[in-house]
Amino acid sequence: MSKPKPPRAAKCKTCGADIYWATDVSTARACPIDVAPVAGANVLLAIDASGAIKSRVLGKGEDAGGAKTRMNHWVTCTAPPERKGKGQHKGGSPA
Repeated sequence: MSKPKPPRAAKCKTCGADIYWATDVSTARACPIDVAPVAGANVLLAIDASGAIKSRVLGKGEDAGGAKTRMNHWVTCTAPPERKGKGQHKGGSPA
């Protein structure tokens, strides 16, 4: 059985940083994850047999067991896009 190919990095559309698009295993949603590992960060990445990148956020106090950890790019982006989610009026101002 061959190893999956290494993940291919993308670029953040607003700040240009290298990111991976991963699927969060608890929510099944796509999330941007910084490519560079960060000691003490809280996101673990894994590549499944199909080559898909999966992410898991460590629980409070959970140890990564020596694995490389990364940051969710929403936390580190230097030019985040305006969010249009819950708690905001259609005009973009906070509720």
